[in-house]
Amino acid sequence: MGRTPSTGARPAPLPEPPRAPDEGPGPGPSAPVRLAELLRRLSVWALRVLVLALVGVGSVYLLALAWPLLLPLILAVLLTAVLWPLVALLRMVLPRVVAALVCLLGVTVVALGALSTALPQLATQVGRLAFSVVSGLDRLQVWVTGPPLSLGDDALGGLVEDVLAQMQANAQAIAFYVLGGITTIGATLAGGLLTVLLVGVLAFFLLSDGDRILPWSRRWLDETSARRAAALAHQLWTGTQHYVVERTATAGAGAVLVGVALLLAGVPLWLPVAVLAFAAAWVPVVGAAAVGVVAVLVAAVTVDVGTGLAVATVLVLGQLLLGVLLAPRLPGRPTRLHPAVVLAAVVVGLSLSGLVGALLAVPLTTAVVTVLRFLRRSLDPVPRPGGPTISW
Repeated sequence: MGRTPSTGARPAPLPEPPRAPDEGPGPGPSAPVRLAELLRRLSVWALRVLVLALVGVGSVYLLALAWPLLLPLILAVLLTAVLWPLVALLRMVLPRVVAALVCLLGVTVVALGALSTALPQLATQVGRLAFSVVSGLDRLQVWVTGPPLSLGDDALGGLVEDVLAQMQANAQAIAFYVLGGITTIGATLAGGLLTVLLVGVLAFFLLSDGDRILPWSRRWLDETSARRAAALAHQLWTGTQHYVVERTATAGAGAVLVGVALLLAGVPLWLPVAVLAFAAAWVPVVGAAAVGVVAVLVAAVTVDVGTGLAVATVLVLGQLLLGVLLAPRLPGRPTRLHPAVVLAAVVVGLSLSGLVGALLAVPLTTAVVTVLRFLRRSLDPVPRPGGPTISW
């Protein structure tokens, strides 16, 4: 018998026996090892949180120490952001120093003239406005505790009555405090002559030589650091200008809405409420709501309850319309904060530094968020899908 010729093909390997469903890929770490790894990760995160908390507390402490110097600088930067377009126009025909000086003096004269004209009229109506707010709260209390609601006998009615009683007891102080917002800031600044002088001097130098600061800083920085510093400064300055434009437009539109609504409703105190609306709009979220309540109460007292409800309806619809038509056309949408963050910033600023802190809380928070975003993109320059990129 002859041999069978070899074809060169290897026999197929035998299939592996199927693995039981509960059989894992191999023996894993034991329970003590997994517990130790979990504790290690928790310890690392606890240390990170502790370091961040210490840095936050230290930053707040240093900010409190340097606040007498930081406040004039912040106010000067905001004033510069407001006056920069006018200075840019004046620079076309005047030297930069003369343009800055003419701009500051002209704005000061106009502001003093407007205040000297409007303040006497407003001062005579502040008392009537405070009395109207108190009377409006009194009527609201009677309406809530009487028919058709008749909430005065149960627990909810008692709670509402207590809240309204507290508001009525402090309404005059609250009204004078809110109405004197601008006067409070002016008195605070006028009380410290050094602060006023620092704001004026810093604003003058920023208007005259502010655009030369970054080129001068390149002497002390390498090329990469200078480009990054210029990019960050440009983002901060642009964000500040956008915030000023947005707040000014929002405050002006809100003041016009409140003034026109009260004027058409026949409310005699429409002018002080409109001025209050413009001033309070610089405190986002809280200011507009407070002025709306004041406007409704004044309309309900000086005319009737139906007029107050009509004014409330017009103000709500007007704010919604402004949010749809005006807000999308304002600059600075990428740097806007979430309303919850804005509210938290206003509350923290109000608790730390009063009305001035509430006014400056949002621009400072926006600046901090801008810096953090810039640092994140600098540390992670690889572009992500749908995310921002950095040119360098």
